[in-house]
Amino acid sequence: MARFRSTISVFVLAIAACTTPENSTDLTYFIMIGDAQGLSGGTDTLTTLHLHTDRDSMVGAIEFSYGTDHVVRAWTDDHYSPVDGGSFWLELDSMGEVFGCSTTWPGFSVVRSNNDSINELITMAIAAASRFEPHGIRYPDPPLSVKTVQFSAVEDTLSP
Repeated sequence: MARFRSTISVFVLAIAACTTPENSTDLTYFIMIGDAQGLSGGTDTLTTLHLHTDRDSMVGAIEFSYGTDHVVRAWTDDHYSPVDGGSFWLELDSMGEVFGCSTTWPGFSVVRSNNDSINELITMAIAAASRFEPHGIRYPDPPLSVKTVQFSAVEDTLSP
């Protein structure tokens, strides 16, 4: 039993040494996938973050200070994406896309890194953008149109 415990201890220490972010000198980013049950680690590891393209539309921008001044811009590709394939994301000026979600489907993604200071900056950027109106950034809901139905006299007499 003692040998089993020492083997497990060595195994746990080896895993911790391999996965501890502080042991890595290279900055890497991880995509965390979120839903109603919470966050789960994604399999994507990035060395740089995605940026918007010329085709994307900026929805809004907000400034905040965290050590230095930063800008978070909200972008969407909804106007050229296929039906129910649009995205909304927040892009931090000094880094790239730090939050993203579909404009149709539930769920979201958040970027984390192996650097605690960068993780705090990402958290502050998302918090600044998530503030209530008029201080935050929201994806604009499409205008709601209600169609009027014209009933005939025959249909009116058939209803109970």
